[in-house]
Amino acid sequence: MICIENPRSSTFMRKKLVDPVLNLLSQGISPAALALAVSVGLVIAIIPVFGMSTVLCLLAIYLFRLNPAVVLLANQVGYPLQFILFIPFIKAGEWLFNAAPAAISVSGIYSLFQDDPVSAMKQLWYLFLSGFVVWLLVSLPLTWGLFVIL
Repeated sequence: MICIENPRSSTFMRKKLVDPVLNLLSQGISPAALALAVSVGLVIAIIPVFGMSTVLCLLAIYLFRLNPAVVLLANQVGYPLQFILFIPFIKAGEWLFNAAPAAISVSGIYSLFQDDPVSAMKQLWYLFLSGFVVWLLVSLPLTWGLFVIL
């Protein structure tokens, strides 16, 4: 079977989809502001408190006058890292506060919240708080590092 690629299709996609999105993301923004917006969006994406990343992105957009599309896009791209780094942040918080190690997993936390959200918060608030403190300690140097790299 012979497959012949239509050269006009790639031009059409670029002209109608890729270029408008790139123009929207870089509209009136300097490279440094673009790098800062991407850095902030990615770092906020890894916060170990589920449901808070979009709210924090909106706050950062307002406070630092960042490009909303870039911050929110970077946040959504980095969102899977929140699940990957959740347990390491919790474990680092246990180490930082010299707390007894908790036998936790993402699926265990999910089932706790599914059964009784109020009881789950009562049981896990300290773990979430310790993970959040570690994220706070890591977030500024990580944002700066990403800003420099980008």
